Amino acid sequence: MKKLFTLAALAFAFLSAGAQTTKNLFPATVTDANGWLWFNSQSVIDTYVGDIDTSDPVAFRIDVNGKPIQKVFADQQPDYPEATADPTIVGAGTDGETGTAGAHTGAIILPPAKGFGAINGGGIAFKLPALATLSICLSSNSKIIGRLTATTNPQNDIFKFVNDGNIYPLNSDKGFKVIQVYSLFKKLAGAGVKEWTGLENLHNGTDPTTIKSDAPIYVFFQNGNRDTVYVHGVKITVPDTATGISTVAASVDGKTTVYTVDGRFAGTALTGLRQGVYMVRENGKTRKVVIR
Repeated sequence: MKKLFTLAALAFAFLSAGAQTTKNLFPATVTDANGWLWFNSQSVIDTYVGDIDTSDPVAFRIDVNGKPIQKVFADQQPDYPEATADPTIVGAGTDGETGTAGAHTGAIILPPAKGFGAINGGGIAFKLPALATLSICLSSNSKIIGRLTATTNPQNDIFKFVNDGNIYPLNSDKGFKVIQVYSLFKKLAGAGVKEWTGLENLHNGTDPTTIKSDAPIYVFFQNGNRDTVYVHGVKITVPDTATGISTVAASVDGKTTVYTVDGRFAGTALTGLRQGVYMVRENGKTRKVVIR
């Protein structure tokens, strides 16, 4: 009997280890009951939305010291139209018309693409400590098309991607790996509102690589529509083992990143945070801070 019990316990432990648990990247205080983070609050935008790193004129990169959600301007010379965030902007409703039934208020606004078939519009990028699931709520007055790319190499130019039929790992220095492309013949959605779920399961068909990751990963969606696309909210979960200590890149002088003890990004300053224990990464060092 004892032997049977031991075998059963081992089997249970094995199954439990194989079933990875996840947690929301963002605190419950800023998400809705279903775990969505909506961009209908200036406070949310100020805390979680930033811009990519443009300090190098030769290559534009994810800001590894920046916010978890980063706006990306359109890749269109010479003006490079900016992506913006507005908590009061109203998107398209279910029928594709602005402000009709089903429309959301508040969005990151992605400028249109320019030129027939070109995917060079504005975009939204994610700087993540790891990734279990990713969902995006977006809308447009016309069909939604674009390109989803990813990398684990923060040195890659965000506008440089590889899609030549060869298999490249996510950490390749050749550019972001193309995960999925939506075109005029394979649209992501028609005019209206879409909750785009299951991004973590997508792959390009050449190889089975997805954006699921137990390590830091950077994901980029670029608008390919010749119309504005509104990103109203995101839902992101990470493996329960992900922490903000081992996965936070070293900060440069003057940069501060604050995480909760379970690894959730809390902001770039301690001001305005609720009571609790936080891990602060600053000038390459991590310290624990208790707010009472």
